[in-house]
Amino acid sequence: MKSLALFVGTVSLAAFAESYTWNPTSLIDTSYLWQAPENWTPSTSLAGPTAEDSITISGADEKAVTLGEDADVGDIFIDNSKTTLDLAGKHLDYGVLKIGCGNVYQGPVHFVISNGVSNSTKAFSFPDSEVSAGSVFELNNTRMTNSANIKVGYSTTASKGIAGNTLKIVNGGKFYNMMPDGPSGKISEGFLIASGNSMIVSGNNSIAYFNLKLRKFSINEGSSVIVEDGGKVELGPGSTYTMFSGPGGSIVVDGQNSSWTQTSSSKFNIDRLCQVQIKNNGKFKTNRLDFSGTNSVLEVLSGGTFEYTNYGVIVGYGGHHFKIDGNGSKMSINLYGSVHWRFTSPSNRFDVVNRGFLEVKTNPSNGTQTREFNVGYGAIENILSFDNATGWFNNPRTYIGYNGCSNVLSMANSSTLTLKQPCRFTFGAGDKSYGNKFIVKGSNNKINIISGSDTYGFGTSGLVMSNATEMAFIVTDDVTPEKPMLTITCAVGEIDFRGITKSTIDPTEYLEAGNKEEITLLKVRTSFLNPGSLTDVLKAAVSNKGRITCTSDENYTYWKYKSVKPGLTLIIQ
Repeated sequence: MKSLALFVGTVSLAAFAESYTWNPTSLIDTSYLWQAPENWTPSTSLAGPTAEDSITISGADEKAVTLGEDADVGDIFIDNSKTTLDLAGKHLDYGVLKIGCGNVYQGPVHFVISNGVSNSTKAFSFPDSEVSAGSVFELNNTRMTNSANIKVGYSTTASKGIAGNTLKIVNGGKFYNMMPDGPSGKISEGFLIASGNSMIVSGNNSIAYFNLKLRKFSINEGSSVIVEDGGKVELGPGSTYTMFSGPGGSIVVDGQNSSWTQTSSSKFNIDRLCQVQIKNNGKFKTNRLDFSGTNSVLEVLSGGTFEYTNYGVIVGYGGHHFKIDGNGSKMSINLYGSVHWRFTSPSNRFDVVNRGFLEVKTNPSNGTQTREFNVGYGAIENILSFDNATGWFNNPRTYIGYNGCSNVLSMANSSTLTLKQPCRFTFGAGDKSYGNKFIVKGSNNKINIISGSDTYGFGTSGLVMSNATEMAFIVTDDVTPEKPMLTITCAVGEIDFRGITKSTIDPTEYLEAGNKEEITLLKVRTSFLNPGSLTDVLKAAVSNKGRITCTSDENYTYWKYKSVKPGLTLIIQ
């Protein structure tokens, strides 16, 4: 094996010799040290002892060390305020790395490896001592490979978590945690960010890659992962079980070319009070998503993209909030195989706003499975909301309340939903459904039912209201006779309003004051329509305070509201 050659800068040779020692101490021999001339520069060479020996760098002052040639060394102990190890394009193999030992320097440690390749097969955790809380381990334009367990913010020596520490992969740094095959049938620890710690992957071509093989990738409560400015996190096909725990954990993917990709079929499990945020053209892709806790948030903002494929999602325990906000912000839900996305718990929200886009689609060649997108599966008070936004549904079945109550679809302010065959969008399906609601606010909202493929015979596509559905209209200034609140076009399937048993038109005070003489509530393609008793339901909503008219031409049926002048009473005919 080759010896270790180092270049030393930023400190004098005498100071360096006092703080930089080889272990075991019996091997220390200062006779080989090169003596610095009067005009010494940092390019000076320092030849090290044999490869099996360990390295200790300690003291309060900062150190800068340069590797002179490829080397294979023992363990490395970092015990000073800041050390920069410049590999200078060389390859360094080492044993155990200990950062923040607390023996000499008692404070946070910043250890930087830059400009080369390093490798270890030993388990690694940092900091090693509680007195070193707040430490940073940074890979700067360096590739590091490790094939053992790694723990950020955990002391193996003390057997406890230590908060406030950071693993940084920056400036083209590459971190590969490549594990051997794990024990069959057992999920063990792999990579851990302990409570209150963080990982940052920043800069173009900066990568954190994990192939853990039947081991956990764990982000514990109060911890964070930040992927920014073109950085990438990838959990490869062997990564088995991603645990994202709360309260207070966060994952942020921020910036053009920044991404989080999980290609395995294993769980991505989100616990309580966690936040996932994808923004500024960042991308997040996973094959499986499970919500095991309550009140977590998933946000796609400012052109971000969230893509989910293949395995079913069960949103359990309630209170979760999904938000797609901003032009170019997109959530794509790809239901392939026998899978579903179901809100099975109460009080979950799915808000698509400010020109955001929600896409739910499937692959017809996958067979006859229904592949549901279900807002309120046996549950209450779930909300799917579009406000100046767009939705696209190409899966066979979408439900607002399946054996559920008081679940809501809301469309507001020029929102558009496209239902592509074989999609059948149903309110209040199932015998136990009751009181699910369709709310329309403002003008120029549209539902377009378009032709597609029904290779496997899913049946009639379209929009169906069933089992005591309520329809509510919230009138705003932009609503006119020429600008309907909701327009429904249809090229295939049906529009069935027979299940609408209750309606409200608000704000009643605004309308009663005569601020709107006439408005168009609904414009619906006549040839595909089964109106049920919608006209009578709308008349009951206004009582004697306004007039509902229902008229048709060769293409559309219109429901209009005409206000009553103050002081007059109309008799509904």
